[in-house]
Amino acid sequence: MAKFLASTLFAHILLFTLTFTSISFSNPFLAQAANLTPKPQTPFAESFLRDCDGQHWFINAVEDILNRQGKSINSLTGKTDLADITAIGLTGQSLTGHIPPAIGNITNL
Repeated sequence: MAKFLASTLFAHILLFTLTFTSISFSNPFLAQAANLTPKPQTPFAESFLRDCDGQHWFINAVEDILNRQGKSINSLTGKTDLADITAIGLTGQSLTGHIPPAIGNITNL
């Protein structure tokens, strides 16, 4: 009986190990965006980029989230384009700078 329990336990541990080594865990908020080339196509996009105060960490974080939604900072038409952003991951990013005024446009953060 002990031998059966040991082999069953071993099988479960092996299955657990194989399962979790084949799954990649990723935090969507820590993903790095490609650097945005600012080419605002709307007045709101131009204003948003100006309010980013050159804080590239913020611009790239927002751009990355928008890209996953099929959008870009360059084509923002208003705050509603930012409504689906509920979090921006900052942990472990070694960020420097300040929080720009543009963050006020992300109303569901």
